[in-house]
Amino acid sequence: MIRKKVPVGYEWNYKTLVMGSLNDNCMPISVLLDTAKIFKAKLIIYQEHCHDMMLDPAWEIVAEDILGFILV
Repeated sequence: MIRKKVPVGYEWNYKTLVMGSLNDNCMPISVLLDTAKIFKAKLIIYQEHCHDMMLDPAWEIVAEDILGFILV
């Protein structure tokens, strides 16, 4: 998805977090890996979370990881 939108040689100089789940049927892991690589981002892949992580019963785990990322 993002491969076609980022020009070759594009420099991204912002702290970035990419998050996804093995249980996500909307976003393949390969896209997460490529996106994290392009933006030199921290990548977190969950085992059981759904695509809408904020609505997942275990949303607090995701929120804690986001907070930890922001505060570091």
